[in-house]
Amino acid sequence: MEDSYCLVTVPILLGAGVMQLRVISQFEERHEEAFARSTGITVEAVNSIKTVASLSLEHEILTTYRRSLEAPRKEITRASMYANLWLAIAHSVSNLV
Repeated sequence: MEDSYCLVTVPILLGAGVMQLRVISQFEERHEEAFARSTGITVEAVNSIKTVASLSLEHEILTTYRRSLEAPRKEITRASMYANLWLAIAHSVSNLV
């Protein structure tokens, strides 16, 4: 009889895990372009490091890089809190049962 109580938690744990993965994948899909753009800025700056250094463009490139990651940086706290909520539910349910 006690084993059947443990089996009740399996769908809840699976559901919480799926929701956590869904939150993380939605965040990644939403900000994929911003990450690709920031990587492109970095690669371009590194490839032409002599030009960047000779023209003293370090601060402008850094500002552009930070601006390209501004939207994901603002949303990452909310997305990680939501994903961790599902993780907490998964851990709590198994302990409560």
